[in-house]
Amino acid sequence: MARKGIKTSNVAVVPPAKVKIEDLVQGVYSQAVMIIPTGHAKKRLEDREVTMQEVRQVLTRSGSRKASKDQFCKYDAAGNEINRWSYAFVGRTTDRRKLRVCVSVVENPDRKVLIVTVLDEE
Repeated sequence: MARKGIKTSNVAVVPPAKVKIEDLVQGVYSQAVMIIPTGHAKKRLEDREVTMQEVRQVLTRSGSRKASKDQFCKYDAAGNEINRWSYAFVGRTTDRRKLRVCVSVVENPDRKVLIVTVLDEE
């Protein structure tokens, strides 16, 4: 699915097979390392009235990976070449709201998890 200004594909590049993204994301949260929302994600969190606590619930407790929604992103919203995967997680918050949270992993210089976007799944 291509978005305005962003070239993406969910079939062009095979994701890294050796990384279990679910464990990586949960590990980052359990180590109390901040997961960083991108500028786009901050806007979507505000627009959709989603809190970081709800994001945490989806990523660490109630959510599961929805690999069919993973995408390879060649460029970011600013047009910078990033060549990075975006991984989708779907789950419910404590108030039963079903959300999809998409994250990306930045490997260098330190491994960081970025929140790419958040949307209602229903």
